[in-house]
Amino acid sequence: IHAHNQNRILIFRRWDKRGDFLVVMSLNNHSFMDGYYISHPIFGDGLWREILNSDAKIYNGTNLGNSSALIPARWNQLKILIPANSILIFRKQM
Repeated sequence: IHAHNQNRILIFRRWDKRGDFLVVMSLNNHSFMDGYYISHPIFGDGLWREILNSDAKIYNGTNLGNSSALIPARWNQLKILIPANSILIFRKQM
């Protein structure tokens, strides 16, 4: 649903009977600590929760991320923190 060559970000969606998932991959050597905005109609005005962060402490990372918080989408737009060289997975909350 999103690919940005200059920022080196790739985002795609997966879904099954358990829910709607968003996979965010950063190949950038720098973090987006002030947040990264993504716009797409699938976001609607829902809530998304980070369920995996490859930069978490348990993986010996810097622990930069969204801390499993509920992140609100507004007007089809989502703002998330993205660590450098990482994979994040979010699940839409009902």
